[in-house]
Amino acid sequence: METGMDTRSATIKALDRIQERYGIDTDSGIADVLQTSRQAVFYWRKVGRVGSQRVLLVEEHSGVSRHQLRPDVYGPPPAGNLPKSSAFAAA
Repeated sequence: METGMDTRSATIKALDRIQERYGIDTDSGIADVLQTSRQAVFYWRKVGRVGSQRVLLVEEHSGVSRHQLRPDVYGPPPAGNLPKSSAFAAA
């Protein structure tokens, strides 16, 4: 099922939103917000995937769905929450 955003894009979008929301310009700042290490944030950027232990916290602070961040853990978004650009969205 196409969700409109791959995991890598969702991860970068989430980290960028956290930076914007809190006026942060470093991975250390993001790490402080997410209660993790700077190295973890760097790794997420590198591999394009948030660690499963921090997905819910990233979702809370970024607004990016856990289903977009880790579909391997949470599955695809529920049918009622598909992006408006999706072919399945109501016209």
